[in-house]
Amino acid sequence: MSRSSKAVVTADSIEYERFLNRYRRCLEGRASRVGGVVDVGLFYPDDGMLRDRSSVALIAVGRVERPKGYDLLLDAVHRLVSEGVSVKLIIVGEGSDQPRLSKKAQDLGLGSRVEFTGYMNRDQLAKTMRKSDLYVSGSEQEGFSLALLEALASGLPVVATDVGGVAEVVEDGRTGYRCTSRDPVEFARLLRLAITRMDEMRAACRSAAAAYSSGSVAAQIYSELQHA
Repeated sequence: MSRSSKAVVTADSIEYERFLNRYRRCLEGRASRVGGVVDVGLFYPDDGMLRDRSSVALIAVGRVERPKGYDLLLDAVHRLVSEGVSVKLIIVGEGSDQPRLSKKAQDLGLGSRVEFTGYMNRDQLAKTMRKSDLYVSGSEQEGFSLALLEALASGLPVVATDVGGVAEVVEDGRTGYRCTSRDPVEFARLLRLAITRMDEMRAACRSAAAAYSSGSVAAQIYSELQHA
């Protein structure tokens, strides 16, 4: 890197610190960070859509592997159902852990309450998010999640484990709730709370996502380079 250049990095704060620690000697203060970019023209809420309030649709997006924490989601959904809350969990993605998770869902008696959709392209995902009510994530580790930003842009409040870059995007009590433990009882409690407030949080979610639109991020990058 030349002395007149500057690095602008897209990452969550934790990964950014790792990047700085690795390249600190050559960067010499010539690096800055911006957030991810979400397509708000594709991911947006359908406020005019009539929603089926007889059941709450939860959506989770990501590789269907153990580190994504789907066991936590299934256990939390099972608890909600046992308490009489009508919910459905939609899991978007592919992975080697799907057969085990499908069996677990059946063993928990969730059956039709859990749907594994497999891969979806961006258009399909955007449409599915518009039909959903809440975004959920039980990940054990997470970077700057694009799916989470897409959910917020779609007007979906988020209930997620408080890992990685989640805290930078999800404002507790305003755009969702961050779960600081891997206790399904606590996760289910936060889900119940989000369900009671999801309509009032939708506008805040959309507003939060606007900061990560291509125009907003481009303006941040331009500003950073102007001061390089």
